Amino acid sequence: MSNLATESTNLEKAITAKIRKLPKDKQQQILDFADFLLIKLQQPEPKINNYQPEMSAYDVAKDFAGCLGDGPEDLSTNPQYMEGLGM
Repeated sequence: MSNLATESTNLEKAITAKIRKLPKDKQQQILDFADFLLIKLQQPEPKINNYQPEMSAYDVAKDFAGCLGDGPEDLSTNPQYMEGLGM
């Protein structure tokens, strides 16, 4: 038996021995957790977005600023819009 197979067998025996010492409800929790880990392994890793901290919210949305035409370009010019915001 290879060293890797021996280590795997020893690990399985250690896990089994410890689980057998636990009450049935704790054994069920371990089984549930193992199921969770198996499901998690089957899901693809989330893609890391290319967050660019040097860009502000305005930089991202500047093409849309003032695009409505008939409203103020900046809501802060009308105190009514700022009401209740602590200003």
